[in-house]
Amino acid sequence: MPRLAILTLLLLCAPLAAQETADATQAKVRALVARLADDKWEVRERSQRELVGIGEPARVQLKAALEHDDLEIRKRSSLALVAIGESFSYAVECAVSESEGLRAHGKAALSSLFRIDDGQTLRQLSPYELQMRYYGGGEDLRMTQPPALALARLESFSGLRIFVSPAAAPQWQRVLSQPSMDLNVSGDARQAAYVRPALENSLRALAGNDPAGALRVSAMRIGRAIFFYVCTAAEPAGEEQGRRAGEDLIAALLGDDARSVRAASLLAEGAATDSTASDRIRAEYLTNPDATRLMWLSLALGADDAVRAAVRKLDAAPVVKLLESQDWAAIHMAARFLECHEAPSRGKLLSALVAQGRNTLALSAALWLARGSDLSPEARARARKLLSIREDGLAAATVRWFAGAPELSDEELELVWKAAELQQAESSFFSATMELIARPDVVPRLVDRARTALSGVQETQQALAAAVLTGRATAADLTIALDKLTRRNPGLTQRLAAMFAGCRELDTAAQDKLVAGLCHDDAAIRREYAGALRACDVSLRREVAQRWATRVTEGIGEDETRAPRKFIMARVALWGFQAGMEDVKAMESLLAMATGEDAEKAKLAGGALPDAMEDAVLVKELDAMRTRAKAPHAMLVTAEVYVEFCRRAVAVGDRATFRKYFGMAITLNFQNSYLIRNELNQLQQRLNRLPDSGTRSDLLPRGFALNKLEVD
Repeated sequence: MPRLAILTLLLLCAPLAAQETADATQAKVRALVARLADDKWEVRERSQRELVGIGEPARVQLKAALEHDDLEIRKRSSLALVAIGESFSYAVECAVSESEGLRAHGKAALSSLFRIDDGQTLRQLSPYELQMRYYGGGEDLRMTQPPALALARLESFSGLRIFVSPAAAPQWQRVLSQPSMDLNVSGDARQAAYVRPALENSLRALAGNDPAGALRVSAMRIGRAIFFYVCTAAEPAGEEQGRRAGEDLIAALLGDDARSVRAASLLAEGAATDSTASDRIRAEYLTNPDATRLMWLSLALGADDAVRAAVRKLDAAPVVKLLESQDWAAIHMAARFLECHEAPSRGKLLSALVAQGRNTLALSAALWLARGSDLSPEARARARKLLSIREDGLAAATVRWFAGAPELSDEELELVWKAAELQQAESSFFSATMELIARPDVVPRLVDRARTALSGVQETQQALAAAVLTGRATAADLTIALDKLTRRNPGLTQRLAAMFAGCRELDTAAQDKLVAGLCHDDAAIRREYAGALRACDVSLRREVAQRWATRVTEGIGEDETRAPRKFIMARVALWGFQAGMEDVKAMESLLAMATGEDAEKAKLAGGALPDAMEDAVLVKELDAMRTRAKAPHAMLVTAEVYVEFCRRAVAVGDRATFRKYFGMAITLNFQNSYLIRNELNQLQQRLNRLPDSGTRSDLLPRGFALNKLEVD
C-alpha cells in the first residue's frame, strides 16, 4: 500500500481510537467511583488513589458523585477532587449550596486551598511560643476609649488581629455597645504574651459576669501570622479549637460584610505558606475580576501589577464605604484596594467622605490615604476645619494630608501653624506638622515667623521655630537657643540643640554661654548643651573645647578634692570630646578612669566614652575591658555606655537603636544594677510617649489616638 494511503488511514482512525480510549477511561472512572462504597477498606482506598491518579478526566464524574446517596462515596469523591486540585470559585459555589454533599465538599476544598486542613498551619500557640520573646525597648499601650476605637488602635498598633467565634458574637456585641473600654498592655504591645491577658481582662470586664458566656482569648497562628481567637469559655480548646477556628473563618469568608474581609485577610496567611495556592488564587481572580472574595484574597496575598490593574476597573464606592465599618482589618484591606489607584484617582474617590463623613476613624483613614492627592474644594474646606479639632489622631491625619498636598496656600499654612502652637510637642499633630515644615517650598515662607516664635515664651512655638531654623539659623538665632537650653523640656531642648547642626562659628559671648551650660550643676542640662556641641562642625568643637578646658581648670583649681563636683564631671565629658578629636592624652585619661578603682569616676567615664570612640569600636573595647583583671568596674562602665546610647536614641526618637542597647544593658548583672534599670525604664516611657509618625509609604498609621466615634 502506498505510504500516503497508510498515513491517511491512520489519521482517520486516530479520533476513533482517542474516543475509544476516553470511553474506556470514563468506564473505569464509573467503576472506581462505585468501588468507593466497597465493604473492604483497602478496595475503597485503592479506588480513591486510582481516581486521583487519573486526574482531570475523572473530575466530571467525581463532581456528580458529591451528591450520591452513599456518604462514603460523597466523602471519598470530595477527597479525590481536593487532591486533584479544586478551583476557588467552584469551592465557594459548593460551600453555599443547599446540598449537604456539595456544601461539605466546598468547605473541605477551601480548607485545603488555605492549608488550614494541616494542623501546623492553623493552631493554638504552645506555651513556649506564647512566652515573652524578648524584654526591653517595648512599647506599652494604655487607653480608655470607646471599644471600637480601642480595639482598632490595639490592632493597628500591635499588628495582631482579632477574630470572634459565632458563639461569642452576642457577648462581643455587648462589649462594643459599652461607652468606654479600659485596655492596658503593660509591656511590649507587639508581643502576644503581653496583649492576650490584657485583652481578655478588658473583654471580660465589659461582657458581663455570666460564667457560661465568659469570653476567652486564645493566641493562634495561621501561616506566619499570629491572631487572637475570641470564644466562650464553654468552647473547646487545644487541637479542637484550631479546627473550629478554621470552620469559623471559612464561614465568615462566605459572608458579604466586613467580617468576610477580615476572614480573607487571615485566610490569605494560610494560603501564603504555599506559593502554588497563592498563584492559583491570583490567576483565578484575573479570569474572574468581579469575584469579590478572590479580590480580597489577592490583595491580602500581595497585589502584583496585573491584580492592581484589575482592581482599578472595579466600582470603588463599596470599598470606600468599608472605611466606615469601624473594623480595623476591613479598613486596612480597603486601604490596600485604594492603594492600587494613582494619587489623583484616590483624591476623587475619598473627597466625599472627607467632606461629609462623621466617623472619626473613617475620616482619619481617608485623609491618611489621600496623602499626595488633591481633594475637592468642599473636602479641602472641611480639612481646614478639622485642623482645630481636639481629636489628635484625626487632626494629625489632616495636617499630614496638608503636608503632602500638591499646593498649600498661605492661609492654610497659617492655620496649621496656629493649630500646632496649641498642641503638645509629644502629640501626633505636632509630629505631622514637622513633616509639613520639612517641605522645601514651605520652609522659606516660615522663617520670619519662626524667628519671632523663637523669642517668645511658649515652648511649642519655640519647638516649631527650632524645626524651621535648623540648617538656617543665624548667630543671633543660636544665641537665643543657648539661653533656652536650660528648659526642663527634653523635647524642646533636643530640637533647640539640633539647630547647631553644622554650625562653624559662634561669637565669644555665645561660646561662653555654651561652656557655662557644659559646666552646669544639672546633669540633664549638661547633656543638652553637649548635644548642641556635638552637632557643631568639628572646627568649632575644637575651639569650644579649648575654652571649655580653661573654664574647667579654673573651676577645679589647685585642690581637686575641694573642687565643685560639676567641674569634675565636666572635665570627664570634656575628655570624651577631646578623645573623639584624636587627643591621645584625653583618651588615656578617660580609659584610666574607666579602669580605675573609683566606681563613681568609672561611671562618669562610661558616659563620656561614646564621644571618644565609634560605636562598634567602643563595644569591642568594652568586651575586652570586662575580661581584664584590672578593670574592677568594667560592668558599671559598660552599663553607663549603653545607657548613654539609649539617652541619645530617645533624643532623636530612634526606637531601633534604643531597643538594641536597652536589651544589651539589662543583661548586665552587677551591684546596684537596679539603678541603671530604673533610668532605662524612665527613658523607655519617654520614648513611648513620642509619636510614631508614619511616612509616605505607610499604608495606615500605627495607632490612631482617637477618643470619640463621631466628629462633634
